[in-house]
Amino acid sequence: MRRKTVLIAVDQATRDAFPHLLLAQYLRRRGVRALLCNQGTLISMSERYRPDVAYVPWMAAPPLMQYLRSIRPVTRIVAMDQEGGRLRKEVVRRAFEQFNGAKRELAGICDRVFVWGAIQAQWLEELQVVSKDRIVVTGSARWDPYLVQPENVPAKQDKYIGVTLRADIITASPRAFMEHVYEYRSPSPADGIALGYPVRAEYEDRIWHVVATTRHLFKLAEELARRTGKRVVFRPGPWEQYGLYRFLTGAIPGATVRPDMLQHDYVRGAFVVLDDASNLGLEALLAGTPVISVQAMVPRLEEHIGGEDAGLFDAPFTRYYWKPKTIDDALDYAAKAERGELPLTPDPEGLRDYLRNTYDWPRVRPSSFVMGDTILGLLDIPVDASHYSATRPTDLRREIKNAVYRYMPGAVSMMRLKMLVHCALSPDRQCLLRYHYFRWVYLHHRAARALFAKLQGRDIAPQERG
Repeated sequence: MRRKTVLIAVDQATRDAFPHLLLAQYLRRRGVRALLCNQGTLISMSERYRPDVAYVPWMAAPPLMQYLRSIRPVTRIVAMDQEGGRLRKEVVRRAFEQFNGAKRELAGICDRVFVWGAIQAQWLEELQVVSKDRIVVTGSARWDPYLVQPENVPAKQDKYIGVTLRADIITASPRAFMEHVYEYRSPSPADGIALGYPVRAEYEDRIWHVVATTRHLFKLAEELARRTGKRVVFRPGPWEQYGLYRFLTGAIPGATVRPDMLQHDYVRGAFVVLDDASNLGLEALLAGTPVISVQAMVPRLEEHIGGEDAGLFDAPFTRYYWKPKTIDDALDYAAKAERGELPLTPDPEGLRDYLRNTYDWPRVRPSSFVMGDTILGLLDIPVDASHYSATRPTDLRREIKNAVYRYMPGAVSMMRLKMLVHCALSPDRQCLLRYHYFRWVYLHHRAARALFAKLQGRDIAPQERG
């Protein structure tokens, strides 16, 4: 009898590979063959292994969308928006109208859609994106590490100042900067430049925002390091070329740039995290680490990125970060954090409500296990394969390549190796190798196995809870 197979597509390796490995471990322990791929290897691995279920990011790339439609008669599709619908309903609505409604189209072929919390599920229903019976509230598997006690957390005196960087619009591909300016010379009146910004914003507003907030983060980190003598750990975003920050190790005494750190290790090792409007700040709060946002310190920020449909400006979750208006106030907050005297958040009750509604937190079971149970349930539903050939694309070149993946031994491994070599030799390799998941170069497989063992040891299955 053919072994059941699940293909798990990792959208962003730095951010998503770790929780996806937990899901894969859970499925394997239940006798399922669980395979991980990236966006570049999804088609080749799907053709080779013919998965019963494909768990994919809620993406809008036309070639992958076309392919997923073509395999729908033989493969159950499960999707999750890895951004989590964490901003506002208006921003979520815009996401499903972009690219001629590509994300809405993917929802139409999904057997299940995973969401982080009840509020996102409500928005998807109200926007008529997906029916209620296909929505499963799972929480975020990126938060599973916070369900167990950590090991090797630095002692209080060894904790550092964490600085979360998110300047990828500039640092990801600086050689193409002017090309991007040209690309956004006339933004879509409906879509705007990006979901985190109001539709009225121009490309230069986004650049202004990134430069202004990063400059304030540098100023605050430098002054904090000088006054406290503490180390500073800069963590570049998942899509940044971290080499552009290496100068900081010479500019600020005791500074390091750590693009390789797992998110939960990074926030647990800090006594305070400096941020703009990153979602990673919420993980810091889970770890008991206060967050200082520089948003209120930036003059004229609202003028550039504010408005009723703004996403990142005054984002809902930043209400639970400390927002000093001056550098002196920020330094005072940080000094209190170092002494353990700064409350975790200025709004504890609001934070509890936000985490419950947006992340289904606190949780009893790990999110990766809940996802696994849903996928296991889909494996028991028979799929009619009779229409498979009729729905295949008519692109002869594509069909020949797919046939090679299906029938030639080693073709998929060669595809993975070719893509890895291409990324490694690219001038943009620092961000490509952090973006695309490759089993051969990912650093945290052992840590994922260790955490899974802990989670499994504390897990109480639904039937055991009664």
